[in-house]
Amino acid sequence: MKRSIIVLLSLAILLGLFSCRKREYFDQLVIGRVITMDNSHPFADAVGIKNGTIVYVGPARTALNFCSKSTTILNYDSAYVYPGFIDANINGTVGASRMIIEADLSSDTIATMQQYVDIMQKYILDNPGHSIYHGYGWKLKDCQPDAKMLDAICNEIPIILTSSDNHQIWLNSVAMCKFGVHQALDSTKITKAKSAVHPNGWIKGIEAFNVYRQASPTKDEYKHGILKWQSLIFSKGYTAVSEVCDNITNNNAIRAYSELAKEGKLQLRTYSTHYISSDKKMDSELNELLQLAKNYENEYFKINGVVVFVDAETENRMAWMIDPYNDDHQYYGNNGYINIEKLTKITKFANENELYVHAICNGDGAVHSALDAICTAEDITNIKTCRNAISVIKYIHPDDIMKMADYNIMALVEPLSIPIDTTTFETEKQYFGMRTMSQYPIKSILTYGCRIAFQSYYPLRNSLNIPMTICAAVARNFPNLPSALTNNSFESISRKQALRAMTIDAAYSIKQEKKLGSICLGKVANFTVIDFNFLKDDLQHSDEASVIATIIEGKEVYHK
Repeated sequence: MKRSIIVLLSLAILLGLFSCRKREYFDQLVIGRVITMDNSHPFADAVGIKNGTIVYVGPARTALNFCSKSTTILNYDSAYVYPGFIDANINGTVGASRMIIEADLSSDTIATMQQYVDIMQKYILDNPGHSIYHGYGWKLKDCQPDAKMLDAICNEIPIILTSSDNHQIWLNSVAMCKFGVHQALDSTKITKAKSAVHPNGWIKGIEAFNVYRQASPTKDEYKHGILKWQSLIFSKGYTAVSEVCDNITNNNAIRAYSELAKEGKLQLRTYSTHYISSDKKMDSELNELLQLAKNYENEYFKINGVVVFVDAETENRMAWMIDPYNDDHQYYGNNGYINIEKLTKITKFANENELYVHAICNGDGAVHSALDAICTAEDITNIKTCRNAISVIKYIHPDDIMKMADYNIMALVEPLSIPIDTTTFETEKQYFGMRTMSQYPIKSILTYGCRIAFQSYYPLRNSLNIPMTICAAVARNFPNLPSALTNNSFESISRKQALRAMTIDAAYSIKQEKKLGSICLGKVANFTVIDFNFLKDDLQHSDEASVIATIIEGKEVYHK
């Protein structure tokens, strides 16, 4: 009965929209098994679109009456039409730069550090004329990286090689000189400290990040890379993203996004966060942020908030924990990324200017401290509607989950990181013991009343894979893997909850729930078509699912 009333209302609105002297018709009609993520009208088999907006949701037989010869009918037959999927935290600026100016060092077949050098030597020979040579994706192999190894192939032009986790950089000597690197990693305690020895070309953490920011692609290079990036994202079924850090290098990417939008070439809605340091430049960076947000806002690119890094990866001993590491009772992790008092100031400033804060926290100590700062700022401003969020959350204390719920703070989590990686998991057990049994909580966070959204953090971590993301959140494992790799099964969530975290709740996290995230009247006609029913089909076969099409404002931008 309720569904019939909704269909009649939809038809009434439709007739009102199209009742004029010259009868109007749909621009596009999408037919398929529609899963709307709208609780009042969860299923349909047709969606009518006019001027990029949804004007009809209901039976196909009725919708066909509003089609003319000029109406494009997109018939997906037995495939499933979902609201356009949204990634709540992705590294688009890094992704774009990697597509245009960096050598790929990520092959799993590489066994020695010298092989990375050989790849770079060939890349330099094949690509003459660069002012800086970039590479990405290396991992520690048989020996430590050293500037002398890169000097042997090029000692006149800077070489900057970024590791697979994006937290370590390997430089040649001319790059160290150009970017002011004067310290090296202590080879005996590479995860804990630096030593003031002669620079060896291997740096990590904030020091690496600062070098990366200085070595930026140009605006035009970014424009070229962003268009390639956009095509990749569409092929994976995503229609909107939250950019982790739009100024990870400098503001060239921001200008590139804005120009592409004005030129009508940017179709991937991108809602970015802006990195703010906690050093002496903080006040000027905050004021610059407001100016950038004002100058570059448009329909397809918008600076929505601030991102701060509170700690880093657990497997690299950089996570900030409440209790000490098991193998060193004096060590609590790296808490030097941001001053918590300054994080309070940043949050207060952001919230007063209708911006949110995303605090990237791996360890429970980082989460606890970030929450203290954010909640203090919310108490001062009396604003609790800004959609502030804690991102990653590998470990969290139960009391802090309740605090997140009390202050309406969102959780941005990574399902693709959940299934156990035996190498890193065994390493972490040495650090955290039984604490590893409580990794990546999701159900607990939902149970206390917090909203969640899913992030990939691609390409720095994980992949872009909608079916695997949902499977990992629900099954806490990937299809056809041994049950021993299932991680913390108590935190499994329902299929619908997983879908919400990639659609309507992801839209909520970026303040776009009125436009995106569900298939209902008046919203933007962005859809993802997949040959799999995530509400009913066996998730053990989700690895066989394919993105059939991605639709932006009623038009296919990708078709398999």
